[in-house]
Amino acid sequence: MNPNAPSFVPGVGLVYTDDAKAPEKRFPASSQPSSDCSDSKGHDIGEEDACQLRDVSIDISEPRQSSSSDAVLKDDESQVCATQAVVEETEASAPNAATLKSTQENSSIDEAQEKPEGDKAVPAVSGEQNKTLEHVSIIFLGHVDSGKSTTSGQILWQTGMITERIIEKYTKEAVERKHTSWFLSYIMDALEEERSKGKTIEVGRARFLSSKRRYTILDAPGHKNYVPNMLVGLCQADIAILIISARKGEFESGFEKNGQTREHVFLARAMGIRSLIICINKMDDPTVNWSKTRYDDLVKKIVPFLQNTRYNIKRDVSIIPISGQLGYNIKTRIDASVCPWYTGNSLIETLDSLPCSPRDPSAPLRMPILDRIKDMGIIAMGKIEQGTVVKNRQYVVVPGNAEVEITKIETEESVDSVAAGEIAHLTLKIADESQIARGSVICDAKSLVNTATDFVAQVVITDLPSNKVLITSGSAVMLHIHAVVTEASFVRILVELDKKTGEVVKKLPKFARVKSVINVHIQVPTPIPIEVFKEMPQLGRFVIRDEDTTVGFGQVIHLGAPRLKRGN
Repeated sequence: MNPNAPSFVPGVGLVYTDDAKAPEKRFPASSQPSSDCSDSKGHDIGEEDACQLRDVSIDISEPRQSSSSDAVLKDDESQVCATQAVVEETEASAPNAATLKSTQENSSIDEAQEKPEGDKAVPAVSGEQNKTLEHVSIIFLGHVDSGKSTTSGQILWQTGMITERIIEKYTKEAVERKHTSWFLSYIMDALEEERSKGKTIEVGRARFLSSKRRYTILDAPGHKNYVPNMLVGLCQADIAILIISARKGEFESGFEKNGQTREHVFLARAMGIRSLIICINKMDDPTVNWSKTRYDDLVKKIVPFLQNTRYNIKRDVSIIPISGQLGYNIKTRIDASVCPWYTGNSLIETLDSLPCSPRDPSAPLRMPILDRIKDMGIIAMGKIEQGTVVKNRQYVVVPGNAEVEITKIETEESVDSVAAGEIAHLTLKIADESQIARGSVICDAKSLVNTATDFVAQVVITDLPSNKVLITSGSAVMLHIHAVVTEASFVRILVELDKKTGEVVKKLPKFARVKSVINVHIQVPTPIPIEVFKEMPQLGRFVIRDEDTTVGFGQVIHLGAPRLKRGN
């Protein structure tokens, strides 16, 4: 990198040496920077609806699937007991789709020179050093206008992934759009609609390095209309960062009913994300001014909700104050002259200290395809959930069982193999390119993922659209399971369970209400790749939605249609 290049100082920005020419000011001296702006409506999810599922035994008529137990939601006081439900297994197969974008991904991580405008610069890190660093995916969640994209851009700037030239370009564009303080969000928000409205629509993706890990940032949309896009980002994430605005009125609009703060936390827990960082952003705002009273007030409000969604505060949750716009407490710890009462870690230090989700590189390969790109061949992008992909080896794409050869593997650079936990681009050689679709799963040829059109799941009903008070047998919903998004039908509600004890309350109920826990036969129109939750959680947990409302979440407990005992 240029030895005369400016360095970043939190709260100041770029600091130039005598030999470096400083650019014009990015924003007027009188203006106080803030994050990207927009308003939104959302919906709430009951606080006592917990997200931890416990084992409940079930009776399977044919024992091929080892789902001798399933799970039931419990609330704060609940203890789960065994309960019975009778089902039978059938065979089936195949996939569907989802949406996601790959925004301005960094290229080769060992490239030292500055890149042309429009690309992201990366620090000089050798390929061998890069391979020794563990990879972790982090997703930014939070209500609209909390500062997710701005904080993401600030991380990339402070870690050297963005050149001065790009910052000046985005600053100029932000001034021309009359939204001076949005320039950092433009790093992640690449679409014209996103930049004009200051509202993230699709999941942005970028990479950065710390001294201990390689990270992929997933910048999720905060508006309720784009929750399906956010869910596709969630299924790739290892750690969630919830951005909360400390500015007076903004936290309240996001956290109270119709805000997205609650729903995002709930969905993160439902999708299996255990490590959660709460960033209380905009602490530099004039209405806050790094007030410990305001910080403590927000902590007191958010902690009980996190506990009710089954997060262990001491083990799973970190809470830190930041300024995403000015860069305080992002890479380096905040100075006592700015915030004398906080002595904890910075955001990146906190990330480096968190444990990563378990991974098994020796297990049979499972890589759900999140996106398909046609560029000098077919490129499949996805997160490797388990196993290892090796270049020039033969694999199988499910459904369809089409053979495929991996001719090239790319992460930050071209590699010969890549293991569980990585997000990779695979260049494929396949006879029928139509077999490569979002929601398909690349598998080891000797161990294919299961497929089904019918399965039995335990579902917790958390909410319903405003025009509905019940969910009944035959109800149509949208199913979100790993990269698959498809229509689904509640063919029949098999049993209703007591939320506290797990005991069967009623067999074959005609309907279920909000906060009900049910075992239900679900059917999809075409086969999808799917697994029993106990055997592979990543392909066995799901969320259901109806009319832009998150209706509930669940776990697959048996593959195949149920067979009821006589008399039922």
